Amino acid sequence: MSNEDIASFIENLYGLIMASQFGFGFGVLLLGKFLVEYYEWGIFEPPETRFQKSTNFFMKATVGGGPYIYNKYRKYSWLTSRFLYIVTYILAAIAAIIGYFILDIILHIIFL
Repeated sequence: MSNEDIASFIENLYGLIMASQFGFGFGVLLLGKFLVEYYEWGIFEPPETRFQKSTNFFMKATVGGGPYIYNKYRKYSWLTSRFLYIVTYILAAIAAIIGYFILDIILHIIFL
């Protein structure tokens, strides 16, 4: 495996994780509590075994951002919470894109 392949793999993995986060986050925006409850069924509280801990890590790493933000804004009215969720969603998307480009620069410095 060449250095370019390793750099490409890491970039693609980051992109895949961010795509799953934002895809599920968009679903939470559209379906709200239904998808958050579905997410919470997949989480063990409190995790007792390694399997439960690894399942929680996987769920939170791949789709945990949307439900986390949704639960943070539940205390506000419906319209206000949706507005705050959309603003946070857009800012997180911008930060993820900037993070991707920074990661790309770092990987090209290290591997190429």
